[in-house]
Amino acid sequence: MRHELYANPHDGLKWTVACRTAQTTSAVGILQVAMLLEDAGHPPEDDVDPRADPTISRFFRGEHLAFARGEHRLITRILTLGPLVGRQIEVIDAPYRNRSSARDDYFNQTVRQLLSREHERRDVVLLDPDSGIAGANAGPNHVRPEHIRQVWDAMKAGDTLLVYQAYQHSLNAKADQLRAALGWGTNVTVTDFGGPNIRIAFLWAVKP
Repeated sequence: MRHELYANPHDGLKWTVACRTAQTTSAVGILQVAMLLEDAGHPPEDDVDPRADPTISRFFRGEHLAFARGEHRLITRILTLGPLVGRQIEVIDAPYRNRSSARDDYFNQTVRQLLSREHERRDVVLLDPDSGIAGANAGPNHVRPEHIRQVWDAMKAGDTLLVYQAYQHSLNAKADQLRAALGWGTNVTVTDFGGPNIRIAFLWAVKP
């Protein structure tokens, strides 16, 4: 994730899926593991995908008006969505550095946050890399399978893991990568939105 991508059409779909998943699984909150990267000069896309939930659409249209007034585009603005959808939203907005030790430190901190939750609390844990699950050529915009497993191991039974995935070719291969990381018996659900250029989907699994 990047600040400049906040409130774009993909963001509306992302939060639609996250909020609906939280409702379906009776999760109290949503923890966005943003894997925040520096902005790269992408022009803003202040539009809402028509497939987004109406409450999410209204929220992001309000954000677009705020940006037109000169307010800053920051991913932590999503916290104000929480009361509108009846969920507690938290964002890990620490910068994500693509060095081995820095990657490990980032996910160690994520694990500490997961383990510090109240015993009865259940969440949707949203892994939000720019591109999705790492393949052979992993970069800063990918989440590596070993870190997915580390997060999964720190989650409680009843938590839900939700992974953002952009794709150009086989989405089934990405779903299989997630199953391999979590354990081949894990039930992985795919919500596929497709797209004319960069196609996007969300892969999710409830921890048994």
